[in-house]
Amino acid sequence: MTSADDPGWRTALRHGLISLLPGWSLLIRKRSNADGLVLLRGLLLTFSIMILLVGVVVVVLDTSAEPFGSSSAPSAALVLIGAGVAALVAPPYLVRPLSCESETELAKGYVQAFFLRIAFAESTALLAFVAFILTGAGWLYLIGMAFTAIGFMRLAPTATRLAKQQEALTRTGCALLLVAALRQHRFGRS
Repeated sequence: MTSADDPGWRTALRHGLISLLPGWSLLIRKRSNADGLVLLRGLLLTFSIMILLVGVVVVVLDTSAEPFGSSSAPSAALVLIGAGVAALVAPPYLVRPLSCESETELAKGYVQAFFLRIAFAESTALLAFVAFILTGAGWLYLIGMAFTAIGFMRLAPTATRLAKQQEALTRTGCALLLVAALRQHRFGRS
């Protein structure tokens, strides 16, 4: 398969929106013909939408009379910035190189790295939500959300990013095609 065989983001957007409905994500995942790359993209979109929805909750709950919340908000902001930088810097050092042993191993390694990066990226927004609850400063969530958005953009399985990863695999002597392996990957199965 070539990059021309990349299914794009349109189907992923539909999967991402549908999976916000309770129970539907399981139905999509269990479909035997579900495209692994589409599912990954749909999951990323679902996580992105959820971060935005938490932001809506913060706006609704932010009834603080003080524009900057409590006196501990600036300290919390510094902690969030440190956590955000760490969340952006750490994942490349923790992700294992992709294995070209088989298409299954290649896809499995990519998916594991994808979820590790999701966890790191999302952690800053979750920490920011806790900081908002503790300080009452809604603007803190914007800091966490910004770092999370950057993390999500850096891990998104775009056609360009997949092509660059394919070039890196080819330079190491791997003859397997990343897009093909991801599209054939079935979540929850070895």
